[in-house]
Amino acid sequence: MLSHTSFTLLASNHIAELQRHAKSQRLARTAYPDRERTPRVLWHWANR
Repeated sequence: MLSHTSFTLLASNHIAELQRHAKSQRLARTAYPDRERTPRVLWHWANR
Protein backbone atom coordinates (compact mmCIF):
# COMPACT_ATOMS: atom_id res chain seq x y z
CA MET A 1 0.00 0.00 0.00
CA LEU A 2 1.39 3.37 -1.00
CA SER A 3 1.61 6.16 1.50
CA HIS A 4 -0.56 9.17 0.79
CA THR A 5 2.34 11.46 -0.07
CA SER A 6 3.93 9.11 -2.59
CA PHE A 7 0.53 8.49 -4.17
CA THR A 8 -0.05 12.24 -4.49
CA LEU A 9 3.39 12.65 -6.05
CA LEU A 10 2.68 9.87 -8.53
CA ALA A 11 -0.70 11.35 -9.40
CA SER A 12 0.67 14.85 -9.92
CA ASN A 13 3.51 13.46 -12.06
CA HIS A 14 0.99 11.55 -14.15
CA ILE A 15 -1.24 14.61 -14.54
CA ALA A 16 1.72 16.75 -15.56
CA GLU A 17 2.66 14.12 -18.14
CA LEU A 18 -0.89 14.06 -19.50
CA GLN A 19 -0.99 17.84 -19.68
CA ARG A 20 2.34 17.95 -21.49
CA HIS A 21 1.07 15.37 -23.97
CA ALA A 22 -2.17 17.29 -24.49
CA LYS A 23 -0.20 20.49 -25.08
CA SER A 24 2.03 18.83 -27.66
CA GLN A 25 -1.02 17.33 -29.36
CA ARG A 26 -2.65 20.77 -29.46
CA LEU A 27 0.53 22.30 -30.89
CA ALA A 28 0.73 19.57 -33.50
CA ARG A 29 -2.89 20.24 -34.47
CA THR A 30 -2.30 23.97 -34.88
CA ALA A 31 0.97 23.43 -36.72
CA TYR A 32 -0.60 20.86 -39.06
CA PRO A 33 -4.29 21.67 -39.56
CA ASP A 34 -4.33 19.26 -42.50
CA ARG A 35 -4.48 16.03 -40.52
CA GLU A 36 -4.79 13.86 -43.61
CA ARG A 37 -1.48 14.90 -45.11
CA THR A 38 0.60 15.08 -41.93
CA PRO A 39 1.19 11.32 -41.40
CA ARG A 40 2.22 10.87 -45.03
CA VAL A 41 4.67 13.77 -44.82
CA LEU A 42 6.14 12.40 -41.60
CA TRP A 43 6.34 8.91 -43.11
CA HIS A 44 8.10 10.28 -46.17
CA TRP A 45 10.50 12.31 -44.03
CA ALA A 46 11.30 9.25 -41.91
CA ASN A 47 11.91 7.03 -44.94
CA ARG A 48 13.81 9.27 -47.32
